[in-house]
Amino acid sequence: MPISSATLALTLPGVALVTGGASGLGAGIVLAFADLGAKVVIADINLTGAEKLAETVNAAYPGRALAIRTDVTSISDIKLAVQKTVEHFGRLDYAINSAGLVVGGKTVTSIPETDEEAYDKIQAVDARGVFFCMKHELQVMLNQEPLSTSPRSSRGVIINMASRASLEGVPKFGAYCSAKHAVLGMTRVAAVEHAKDRIRVVAVCPGLITTPGHVKAAKEVDDMLLAKVPMSRFGTVDELIDAITWLCSDMASYVTGSAFEVDGGCAAI
Repeated sequence: MPISSATLALTLPGVALVTGGASGLGAGIVLAFADLGAKVVIADINLTGAEKLAETVNAAYPGRALAIRTDVTSISDIKLAVQKTVEHFGRLDYAINSAGLVVGGKTVTSIPETDEEAYDKIQAVDARGVFFCMKHELQVMLNQEPLSTSPRSSRGVIINMASRASLEGVPKFGAYCSAKHAVLGMTRVAAVEHAKDRIRVVAVCPGLITTPGHVKAAKEVDDMLLAKVPMSRFGTVDELIDAITWLCSDMASYVTGSAFEVDGGCAAI
């Protein structure tokens, strides 16, 4: 039996918008998408970092990257980022909503110790920000045709960065868990609402990944979390990016509404 042509090479033609794209995991996603053929929009509150990364991408792939200052707690910023993406590149094929916070204060705390300001800060970025990013991304995707005539091609793919904390209760991470549970819920709703529109929406649920955003909590918390990982190690950014790029490709054309777990086996416990 011949190998499906879709399995021979992973390419990502089209346009990607990455929130939180100036550094850490977001920057890794930007570079990977550019390497795989996509034009990339780096939407980040850190405009200097976004512009620097855009220069790096454009040096390798002229004209393929655009930096836009975007605070995902601002609906007007989100709307403008999506608008500029379409004005500059003509469409939006992949939206990677990766801007996020783990803690809203100085450290992780139990629910009784969490103050209102810290809670609201996490909700504003991790939950509300993702919701309104999806709102404006979907509006664009609904008004464009797929990149190709293949029945596997989508009008657009949205990847929301969720977490293992979307699926369980993690001590000391109450505010974060509540926001990430919300991300999974809104992902499932959007996926069901737009499946017939040929728009795919997936929540990626990483376990312990050694990103710059990883919070070094008290040693006993880190040890507790790591003890639950069957592979007995942290995952790498590259392993997470590989999952994201695959999900955005036509190889994953029948995947939508999933909590896609990249967690070293935690899902099996």
